[in-house]
Amino acid sequence: MRKFLIVGFALATLSGAGANAQAKSVPWPFPRPSPLLPKPDSTPKVTARSRLIDGMEAEAEAGLAVATGNTDSETYNLKQSLSYEQDGNTYKQNSRLFYGKTSGIPTASSWLFTLRYERLILGKVSAFAAETAEGDRFAGQDPKWSTDLGGKYEFLDSRESQLSTETGYRYSRIRYFTEARTRDYHYGRFFFEGGHALSPTVWAKASIEFLHNFTDNSQWQLSGDASLSVFLNEIFSLKTSYSLKYDHSPAIGKRRKDTLLTAALVAKF
Repeated sequence: MRKFLIVGFALATLSGAGANAQAKSVPWPFPRPSPLLPKPDSTPKVTARSRLIDGMEAEAEAGLAVATGNTDSETYNLKQSLSYEQDGNTYKQNSRLFYGKTSGIPTASSWLFTLRYERLILGKVSAFAAETAEGDRFAGQDPKWSTDLGGKYEFLDSRESQLSTETGYRYSRIRYFTEARTRDYHYGRFFFEGGHALSPTVWAKASIEFLHNFTDNSQWQLSGDASLSVFLNEIFSLKTSYSLKYDHSPAIGKRRKDTLLTAALVAKF
């Protein structure tokens, strides 16, 4: 009888040790489940998205550079976005602020605020309307108001790849404060955007926008963005992005091309 008790105790001890070893082999949050690809069943089911309202997504991005001593400069790059989807209706809000100064003198100052509504019409086709207010004092434009109407088509929309295009009409009222004048323009807008998962934790994204000015053909504009994000976990990621803006007929005394290279920490809920 004593031998059976000893054998039973030994088996129970080995079983408990094996269970503990198995539990320790899947620590949290590492190995990190991909925020882009389907999660394995062995990972916990508590995600960041479950803490928000169903259908809502939020994202915040912050980049900061401060130098003191022989160099006195500060640069701030802040972005924020909200999106809420319900019954084929999508409501979006985006804002951006970029500011820099050297020795107390401003050297960069631009901002943007956008409200957008999308309505799914059929399959991958949707219509949208948007209102944007923005400014860039060092480009000679502050403020600039734009109204967009158009359509959107999604070629791909999965966790691994995304590709879409937009075509529409834009009306803009621009105040050129360096010239003390305000102009109204009518544009045709063409936009392409795509993203792809290079690995379970690396996401590449690029977009390009072309504006053809019907009011003045010399006032066409071209802009593009490219970014690479490395996900640390389901919420945080490190993002490096490069932006290009080309204005064929800028304000008097201003350059045609602006570029911006940034690195930031992003939180997505």
